[in-house]
Amino acid sequence: MFSMLAFNDRSVVVPKITQNDAVVFIMAVPVFTGIFGASLTCNSKANYDRMVVVEEGVVAWRDRDHRFIGVPPNLLGGLLFQGPYKDVPNGTILSVRPNSRAKVFVVLERSTNGGLNESLPATGWMRENSAPRWHEMPTML
Repeated sequence: MFSMLAFNDRSVVVPKITQNDAVVFIMAVPVFTGIFGASLTCNSKANYDRMVVVEEGVVAWRDRDHRFIGVPPNLLGGLLFQGPYKDVPNGTILSVRPNSRAKVFVVLERSTNGGLNESLPATGWMRENSAPRWHEMPTML
């Protein structure tokens, strides 16, 4: 899992996905208490328009019933943009715009990360120590 601080009404851009079938989760967590919102734009057919509050057992994808378990405390109460499972095409660019200061997280599958495992740290994203799982095996970065 990787993160970057985002400031109000300024977009944070995830580098271009360079491999097909990427499994990519985007979460935005407010850095303050109060009313919070965020939007996500996508330049491809990948649909991330469904947004839910992050909690233990939240459905991870828009097109599967798998649920997150072992959600790290720093993600709880944030917003999860539910995207497709393995249907994020090569060349996709995701951009998150919070309405106030927030930390944006990108959660990746180890084996199908769309090349983001290398490009995120190269563009200033910080690697986090923990990530949620969607089954008993820790397959997420």
